[in-house]
Formats: sequence, C-alpha cells, structure tokens
Amino acid sequence: MDGNLKILMISFSTLLYKFNHIFPFEIARNTSSTLKVLVPPGWKIERNGKFQPLEKISADNYDIVVSPVIFSGIQPVSLFKPNLHNLIKSFQPEVVDIDCCPGYLSAFQTIQNCKRLSPLSKIILRIKHQTRRTSFLLSQLVEKYNLKNANGLIADSCNTAKEIEKRNFKGKIKIIPLGVNTEVFRPRDLPELCCKINPRAKKVIAYFGPLNKTSELFLLFKAIHNLICRLLIIGDGGQRTQIINLARQLNLDFHIISSATHEEIAQYLNCIDIIYYPERTDNPKMGLDQYLPLEAMASGVAVVASDSESNRNLFSNAGLYYRYGNLEELRDVIQFFFDKPRQLNESKWNGRKRAVKYFSWKKIAKQTIEFYHEVLEEG
Repeated sequence: MDGNLKILMISFSTLLYKFNHIFPFEIARNTSSTLKVLVPPGWKIERNGKFQPLEKISADNYDIVVSPVIFSGIQPVSLFKPNLHNLIKSFQPEVVDIDCCPGYLSAFQTIQNCKRLSPLSKIILRIKHQTRRTSFLLSQLVEKYNLKNANGLIADSCNTAKEIEKRNFKGKIKIIPLGVNTEVFRPRDLPELCCKINPRAKKVIAYFGPLNKTSELFLLFKAIHNLICRLLIIGDGGQRTQIINLARQLNLDFHIISSATHEEIAQYLNCIDIIYYPERTDNPKMGLDQYLPLEAMASGVAVVASDSESNRNLFSNAGLYYRYGNLEELRDVIQFFFDKPRQLNESKWNGRKRAVKYFSWKKIAKQTIEFYHEVLEEG
C-alpha cells in the first residue's frame, strides 16, 4: 500500500489479548502507515461475568490508545468515552476499521464522529458470525444507519456475508476469517505439564467453555464413560456442581480447571488429543471463545464437532462430525479416533496445516490491507 495511510482500528475484546496483536503489527509492518488501535482498559465477559483486563502489550510500530467505555460487557450498547471523539478529531484517519456487529451503538458513535470531525474517513465494519436480526427497534434503526454509512464490510464467513447482503448493504464486502497466532499456538513438547494434567498417559479429550449448558457435556459424558480416556474441562458456570456429580457417578477420569489465561490455554492445548466442539450455530461469541477452534487446530489438536456447514467450512479434514445431540454418532467418532491412531494423527496434522495456510494473522493482515486498498480506490 503506497503512502503514509492513517488507520484507526477499534476493538472491544479481540485486541485485549497480546497474542492477537500480531494482527495490527503485521498491518503496520506491511504498510508505510500510521496505525492507532483503540481498546478499552478491559472487558466484562458476558458468559461468566469476569473482567478481562487489557494484557500488557509491547507495540513498536503502532500506537495503543486506551479509552474507558460505558456498559462494559454489553457490546450492543457499549460506548467509548470522549477519547474516541478526541482521537478522531486529532488523528483524521483515512480508514476506520470497527470490530463489531452492524447494530451496535459503538459503530453508530464512530460513524457519527467521523462524519462531523473527519468526513473523508472510510468506515469498515468487521463482522463475526452470522448476525441475526434483532426485534429491538433501536438496534434495527442503528443497524440501518450503520450499513447505509459504512464504505466496506469484512465478514468472517460466506454465511455472514449472505446475511448482510439480505439487508441491502450497498458497499463492498470481503470475506476474511478470524485469525490465530500460529507462532504461539503450535505443537510443542511439554512433558511436565502434560504429566500433571494426564498422569496415567491416557488419550485426552477436552471441553472449553461455560459450564451452563449441561446437555452438551452430559452427552459427551455418556459417549466416553466406557472408554479409556482422560477428560479435561476448562471453564466455570452455574452448573459446575451438577456436572461434577454426574462425572463422578459415571466414574469418569476427569479434571476441571475453572479459569485459564490465554497463555495457559496455549500450553494446555499441547496436552490434548481431541477437542469437543458441540456448537451447532454461529452465535456471536466474545473473548477467547471465538478463537479457540482455530487455536486448537494450530496447536495440532484433532476436532470432534457437531455436523454443520459452518463447522465443516472451519475444520474441514481436521476433525470428525456427528449430528448434534446424537449420542451414538458422537460415541462412534470418538471411538474411531481411539481405534485408529494414524487417522487421529493425520487429523491433527491436517488442522495445523489448515490453520497456517488459511487462518494465520499474517495471512489475515495481508487480506485486510488489500481490502483497505479496494475501499479507498472506490473513492
């Protein structure tokens, strides 16, 4: 990209985590641009109510601007305090990349400020997961305004792009998936940690996520209760006691870790053979949940996932699939991996190759830069 372009990236949760900052780093490294990243000091994670602070980040080739927000953790109505207004006024960005859904007030706030203070700025909305229409009138009006005034839109999948096209968006749309730091999330030998997690050296199946929806975990429990394996659960929630009681009733060999940092997750993934991913829709996720499937693949973990178009597009030959809620099919695919170690290893390696080829933040940064170009050239 020619010229000293001014880029403003706005993120509520993705760029709280230091491992994801390879993305703005690569944006700045591959352009002769001045890049500023606006983030809150932290974010309240909706699923568990815990506060995720901004991790300590060393940014050499771009600036991080920290601004308090109103209604932290409720992204549809969250707003940045005056720092956003002052930043747009002083910086005069040529590209504003907003990481949020089209019906969110933060996008409305940004577009309004740009129209008044920096009218030449090009607005790009970065949308993750299919965005369902809301029945809330204010959100409908905000979405209509934001889509009308955005110059471009980045969708993480074909399904997301199709959903936005139905809403009469007239600007440019480009499909760019979520990314993963493949230098941090990679296969590594961590014998001491793995021995601690899995002292009997069994096959390890893992579930990451909130312990609120018991049906999905109970299905897994029933599928593996006659298999020789270790179950690792990383998460917490209101159903924790019920989940522990059932696991004990079924005599499962299990271990629960209530919470883990991003860095700890990167290590735990190296001690896991299979990750259980029962998600059946593209419901929006916040925090680390949305990146876990990619991080697992990049770390060389095989996947057992519910059979959906979005999951097959994501994992491809890195995993096996079962019909959501079907106990026999879930048991069969897990048993297949246990009985066929060669196929298990192939799925692990396929996932790693797929993550590096299609989802590395370096790759995502290059695609993003190209899209900035396209939007700017359209005038």
